[in-house]
Amino acid sequence: MTQCRGVKLRPACVERLTISCCSGHCLTSPKLVVSSGMMSSSKSGLGRAVLAIVLSGIWIGLCEFARNQFLLISQWRGHYQGMGLVFPSRPVNGMMWMVWSFLLAGTVYAISRRFSLWQTTFLAWVTGFVMMWVVIWNLLVLPVATLPIAAPWSFVEALGAAFICRKLAPATAS
Repeated sequence: MTQCRGVKLRPACVERLTISCCSGHCLTSPKLVVSSGMMSSSKSGLGRAVLAIVLSGIWIGLCEFARNQFLLISQWRGHYQGMGLVFPSRPVNGMMWMVWSFLLAGTVYAISRRFSLWQTTFLAWVTGFVMMWVVIWNLLVLPVATLPIAAPWSFVEALGAAFICRKLAPATAS
């Protein structure tokens, strides 16, 4: 640590420092230049975060599509038909599910900053799926028969998203 007239400087953060005084006794004008290593570190951290969220969002979207449009589509359609409704599967519905997927991916990323892989998985699964099932069950649009497949599938989905976030953008100690 360097000290000059009560100012403390940490050399690890300073690439170059020159100090001048009014009487001209010092060498040059004051300059504080942040090391380029620190700047590239923060830029790559943002890039890693964006990549983690994008890839997690794609993973979640693909899992949702496979589960609901291939594996469980007959149960969804039958349940909606029993209510006199048509299961919403137009392109605009798919786009909204992708929005939901990226929102969940951002949530998984945020949770992964503070919690372990398994804690992140559990919190993401509860906030992204269990709460949604409670709401759509309350609205009578949840085919409960889908849950034996949907529950473990969605847990693996949350685990994959948490893994992607933690692997691509590891949490740093604050």
